[in-house]
Amino acid sequence: MRTSTFLTLLAATMVPAGAQLPSLPTAPTLVTNRLAVVFMGDSYSAGEGAPNTSGPLWDDPDPCHRSKENGRAAVGNTLRNALAKRAVATATGIHYVYEFDYIDVACSGASSSKGILGAYNGVTPMRPSGPGAKRPDLPAQIQQAKDWMSSIGRNKIDVLVIGIGGNDVGFADAVAKCIDPFVADCSQNTGLLNLMEHGDPKRPEITGFDGLADSFTAMDTKIRAELNPSKIILVGYPLPLRNRYGAPCDGFVDNFSIYPNGDAYGYFENDVAGSPKHLTKHESEWLEAALIGRLNTARRNLTGPMGWDYLDVEQFSATHGFCETSSKAWFNTSKDSWYTQNDFNGTAHPNRQGYKLYQHFLLRKLARDLDVHISETPSGFNEEHSWILTQKSITPRTGPITENMQDRPPIIVNQDTYQEVIGSADPAVVFENEFTMLFHFLLNPTPNQVTETRLEVSMVDFNNDPAESQIHRYTPQAPLAQLGMLETRVPTVDYADGSTIYVRWRIKSRPFFDTTATPAVIYTPQVKYRVKGSSWPMVRL
Repeated sequence: MRTSTFLTLLAATMVPAGAQLPSLPTAPTLVTNRLAVVFMGDSYSAGEGAPNTSGPLWDDPDPCHRSKENGRAAVGNTLRNALAKRAVATATGIHYVYEFDYIDVACSGASSSKGILGAYNGVTPMRPSGPGAKRPDLPAQIQQAKDWMSSIGRNKIDVLVIGIGGNDVGFADAVAKCIDPFVADCSQNTGLLNLMEHGDPKRPEITGFDGLADSFTAMDTKIRAELNPSKIILVGYPLPLRNRYGAPCDGFVDNFSIYPNGDAYGYFENDVAGSPKHLTKHESEWLEAALIGRLNTARRNLTGPMGWDYLDVEQFSATHGFCETSSKAWFNTSKDSWYTQNDFNGTAHPNRQGYKLYQHFLLRKLARDLDVHISETPSGFNEEHSWILTQKSITPRTGPITENMQDRPPIIVNQDTYQEVIGSADPAVVFENEFTMLFHFLLNPTPNQVTETRLEVSMVDFNNDPAESQIHRYTPQAPLAQLGMLETRVPTVDYADGSTIYVRWRIKSRPFFDTTATPAVIYTPQVKYRVKGSSWPMVRL
């Protein structure tokens, strides 16, 4: 890790670029702390499923489906802006801190051998019109990175961020089989099982789980010899197969199904032609356990001996699967992919909101590793957020309160610093002797990020600054590591019939880049209820 610009230059005075600098008795010393980061990988790195919102559909001339929405571009630009050329006046002279450089060479469909280590002609779009004409090969991603390093005068890089391995074990084949209406149960398809385990002799880039360790060893050797990185970060794959309660997607009806048709694909719309196929609970569980979960575990186990870091995003994505409601889903169905990018390649891949998961965690990881102080709030979180009624396993006496869905803006914790905790408070669900308050996080907090959460209930409007004795406090039953949700159960007997109560969540957090900072406190907007104590125990006001 490079010496910190911010922590070691004690009593330094920051002077904007172009401003007149004070005269110093010693000659200025030129310090070039130029940082270089390379992003490479497959479709989950490139941005498949989230084409650009403006300009060309993809950043590359189509074959890689690389998008500015893949999270990596936002990370690179944020770090570059944080390290724009600046002058620092210290007792020893004028020091110049130079900019951050990065390149993204990720390509959809890439595998370890065909894309990272070897040449590759890009992804074949899964379109009804067929795969299209063959294109010339692209250089291996390692070679593209090496050429870029030469162009900026570097013989080593600070960090390589890579996401790879899914296509080595037949990820695309598994998705295609499991959404094929003519395959009754993809978990029982012997051809697919054999390919995932042992590979495909006709397509040597698919080595199966048998060849995964050898593929990673070969990549490690080549990467270290050609790119000389100070750090390598392997990014985990997300889990796209569960809803917000952690239940596997089961028979999700999207009124849209695709099927193989020779070298092309066709689709059924509104389920009016043929036999539609939707993933069953069993298939979702199998895909998670036998493919994605197993792949993440295998790759995580490989990183330690090779000296790579592993960035785990499993638990943070697991409750936003493709079968969620549109405002909460972070992954594409086949229908989403077709209407977003005019092919089916984006199926089971993150949408724009899903790629922000990578953006948050990559930015936090790189800012810490490179010792870059980020002091800006995240952008792009204007997607719909709603109050959500949550069904509980306990049977309520009269059923949960029903109300119209109301859009709520995201709540950014610690607005003066970059945070990844954004959420919306859910309304109460009422039971015979208690009510449950729920809080959904857009991204789940981590223990060194959020230090404390609690529910506060007062009979005095919080805007009127109630006394400490007038506030009842309840600690969440769920630990902070629960997937994207906190809940607190409150006894209704604590409040008199006919009373009005005000409810809010209190969260203490600290900046992600400084775990020693004093936690800051922020509150969610309060919700007002009347406790009636009758057959309809609570009414939202």
